[in-house]
Amino acid sequence: MKLSNYPILRGLVPYILGVFLAYFSPSFFIKHLIFFLLSLYVFLAIFLLTGIVFHSLLKMAHVVFFFLFFSLGFILSYEKISGVSIFYHQENAPFSGKMAARVLAPPVKKEKSVRVLAKIFSNDISVQPCALLYIQDDSSARALAAGDLLLFNTPLRPPSPPRNPDAFDYRSNLLRKGVAFTAYLDSRSWILLHHDSRYSLIRAAAALQSRFSGLFASSGLSGPEYSVITALLLGNDETMDSDLKAGYAAAGVSHILCVSGMHVGIIFMILNFLLKPLDYFRRLRYLKSVLLICAVWFYAALTGLGPSVQRSATMFTFMAVGGMLRRNVNVFHSLFASMFVLLIVNPLLIFEIGFEMSYLAVFGIVVFQPRLVALFSPKLRIGRYFWELICVSVAAQLATFPLSVYYFSQFPNYFLLSNLSVMSLSFVVIITGVAVLALSWWPAAAGAAGWLLSHEIQLMNGIISFISTLPCSVTERLSFTIIQTLLIYGIIILFFLSFIRKNKILKYSYLSLSIVLLSSFAVSRFQRFSRQEITFYSVDRRTVVGVNQHGKGFLLLDSSALATSDWYDFHVKKHEIRQGLSSEFVALDSSLREGDIYLKDHFLCFGGRSFYFLSRKSRLYPASPPLHLDCLFVQDNAGIPLGRLLETFEFKQVIIGNAVSYYHEKRLLDSCEARKIPVYSLRENGYLTLKPDI
Repeated sequence: MKLSNYPILRGLVPYILGVFLAYFSPSFFIKHLIFFLLSLYVFLAIFLLTGIVFHSLLKMAHVVFFFLFFSLGFILSYEKISGVSIFYHQENAPFSGKMAARVLAPPVKKEKSVRVLAKIFSNDISVQPCALLYIQDDSSARALAAGDLLLFNTPLRPPSPPRNPDAFDYRSNLLRKGVAFTAYLDSRSWILLHHDSRYSLIRAAAALQSRFSGLFASSGLSGPEYSVITALLLGNDETMDSDLKAGYAAAGVSHILCVSGMHVGIIFMILNFLLKPLDYFRRLRYLKSVLLICAVWFYAALTGLGPSVQRSATMFTFMAVGGMLRRNVNVFHSLFASMFVLLIVNPLLIFEIGFEMSYLAVFGIVVFQPRLVALFSPKLRIGRYFWELICVSVAAQLATFPLSVYYFSQFPNYFLLSNLSVMSLSFVVIITGVAVLALSWWPAAAGAAGWLLSHEIQLMNGIISFISTLPCSVTERLSFTIIQTLLIYGIIILFFLSFIRKNKILKYSYLSLSIVLLSSFAVSRFQRFSRQEITFYSVDRRTVVGVNQHGKGFLLLDSSALATSDWYDFHVKKHEIRQGLSSEFVALDSSLREGDIYLKDHFLCFGGRSFYFLSRKSRLYPASPPLHLDCLFVQDNAGIPLGRLLETFEFKQVIIGNAVSYYHEKRLLDSCEARKIPVYSLRENGYLTLKPDI
């Protein structure tokens, strides 16, 4: 593969650079850059129109071309980001009072609500932002459809930034999707103004997905089997049990539950086979290509138009057009062209995990798989089949594992075993699922196919369960920084190039990068063991305090946090993985003596600082002189006035925990402000990390 053979990269690469710069640059820098680019193009236009330095500009055509596409990516991204982020920094809700909302997509049933993506109409502001509305679950909410018009009277607020270090950034995720607000509507705060009964492709796809789901249910599928087939074939994983999802993730095949290129490819293959007779009629070949393109995109819409589905549907579109024009379609041209088209439509797709993993997996298969297959040539056909399947799995894993570890901090050790078994079986499951739908008009045949499909899925789930319970099935708590991830990709690329070209410079280059990578791991490890800090996490109605003492961690918890650990994965786990910690749980009312840590009866001394954790159960008495503290942590609604607290303690700072009610927090804030005592609210400001005071 020679990059010079793909001129589309001359536009794609600067376009992506422009997208990245717009996304990660501060707003003041963006404004100056836009002014600079506009000025540059004004001068270029003047030079071109007047004929000045025309010949010099021709020599600089590549530079001009680069800046044109760089500017295109930059401006399209900035326009998309600024239209949403403008609302994120406003303290008061800019949208309140009575508002109308147009439903943009089929509602999604959640555990206790119905999630609706809607466009907001208000007399206060001329723009029409998008919002995620979580509506109380009832029959009216479930009956909503794309195009319906609602009236509600609930203030809209922008999503909050992450409340804890390294936690999932829900705000940035919604920003990339163009969503500016969220709100919860109970059943009394909204009414349906108008039900749109006009034909809509989105509504038709949603209705067809619901009908197909009903056909699977009527064919005898239920429970896990029903959840798997609706996720596998229709892209609806809302009914799937979390334990089943975790099992697929542990086996390294969770991607088969998301409709991807494999699923679209199978549908394309089936339709191509059924439409094969049209190839014998010259005038009908164009009709076949059009039918294939329409069918692929309708299936993509049916399954929710995820990033990987968009990629595969766009690629198959190029393939169908190439077949219609009687031209050989280069897979790299299709990949680059499909990426360019999708990023023109939505530049921020490049930050979606599904988009990144999908393209990396395909690039890995296309680039690495042929070289791996050439290493060994089994004599038997079945041996060649399994060897090619192994090579496909290894190639895809090689291309995606650095990014997968960066995002998910784990690696499936038995990915080869699971791919050899489950991927082949999933192909059969999809074919049988299509047969169930095709035979739905014949109840007896559909029931027989449903029985077969149910047992196929049971077998697949059994294999997944077996693999996920094997010893060391998953290597967890892995952590790569973004720099280390890029270094690993650099090593993989240079090693591959040196392998096929036998070039010493390439060999020394990947060895040098390997040394840099190992050095970065050593530096990270040294930093972890030299770190000493205390972190107050922002967890709803719980007190969670992390103490990191030279790489040894303790989580100090109140009784509600000790009662259940469901908060850990969402709020704390990612941060501990990044810090290289596996903390021990300790009750705040217990005793602990470990190095510089001393905990006794809600008193904590660490790193030269002293803390007291105040709660309803605290029994305080006046002291003379008052006991000196660096920090008073208010756990809950203790109800003790600040004046009485100052008779017992003398403290430099107050931290208000998430279990304190809004009323008590307001009283405490006012009292501290009157006495000029610094206050930090975990609910308002998120987590707080303090370094040793030594």
